[in-house]
Amino acid sequence: MTTLKLASGTSMEIDEVLYAFVRDEVVPDTGRTAEEVFSILGELALRFGPKNRELLDKRAAQQSRIDRYYIGKRKGGWEPTVESAAKDAGEFGQLLVDEGYLEPETQIEFNMTTPELDLEMSQNGPELVTPVNNASMAVGGANARWGSLYDAYFLSDINPEIDRDSSRGERLQMVVDRTNEYLGNHVVQWENGLGFNDFVSYTVRPNSDGRQVLMGRTADGAEAGLQDPAKFIGFNQHEDQLTEFFLEDNNLKIQFQLYEGGKVDGENGQFKDLVVESAVTTIVDFEDAVAIVDAEDMVLALRNYLGLIRGDLQAHGSRGALKTLNSDISFIDLNGAAQAVKGTSLMSVRNVSLHMYTDMVKVDGQEIPERILGV
Repeated sequence: MTTLKLASGTSMEIDEVLYAFVRDEVVPDTGRTAEEVFSILGELALRFGPKNRELLDKRAAQQSRIDRYYIGKRKGGWEPTVESAAKDAGEFGQLLVDEGYLEPETQIEFNMTTPELDLEMSQNGPELVTPVNNASMAVGGANARWGSLYDAYFLSDINPEIDRDSSRGERLQMVVDRTNEYLGNHVVQWENGLGFNDFVSYTVRPNSDGRQVLMGRTADGAEAGLQDPAKFIGFNQHEDQLTEFFLEDNNLKIQFQLYEGGKVDGENGQFKDLVVESAVTTIVDFEDAVAIVDAEDMVLALRNYLGLIRGDLQAHGSRGALKTLNSDISFIDLNGAAQAVKGTSLMSVRNVSLHMYTDMVKVDGQEIPERILGV
């Protein structure tokens, strides 16, 4: 154990493995030392530790009284029934009010705002939970912001009657047709009654205002634009040839990757790939999906998380391929300016609750709440 003396004179002990990790891997180039970091942790534990213990003791006492309440009712012959449910709930609710666990209902008026909120936190979309101690899964979780709609559809059992191994071509055609149908019904509609299934290539060109517009072209040369041009947000080109374009619906983006010359597959109308914005947020889990029981476990988890926030975490997947964090996705907007969207999810942390204590760090000889260590 590494021992420090806090400003208050209190002694603090830190597991050597954890201290060495912070000293050698975390604080370099931050302008702080490991001693400063752990001293701040120690002061937090001194400040909030006693209140935390007080609240845990209060919770234990409340739970004990609730247990005695039900034990007493059982001994008195009480049996829960459908008919008694409303009466039982009312009595138990009053017990929780009497215990101070619930406050009596009162009429209040209030307004609440959430200024300076990350856009991802206000955006409806999937959220993924990934274990922090598995580097491969952590990289995959961060990268889950973008995923191939074709892959998801092809590998699902949405149409199990078309076997994906013995009837690969037939199943792929089903995926293309169903995907195009979904896009046309729920994302964008095209002019002149045309749809994705009708087009063999796509182009962008400036309109009378100089802004780029997206056009689809049929095999006989007919062209159509979007009914709602605002859903087209950008594109990329190579040697003046369109390579991909981006649409947006409900603030979520879709990347349409094209074959050479801005074309789709001539046989089945398939895009090179169809990548959709999916898990805009990811919970990096230090609690429920993992087992962190000692300093070695904690350092492994923290090292992975450090790699996530630095952007340099990498790991080999189950099939041996190296997995790295996605780069941001760049494109040209309708005015010709370069833009970029995030390639990874906004990551938040779920750590252990305040009722768990750890001996990785001790202050004045006492274990500290793992939540305080976690933050």
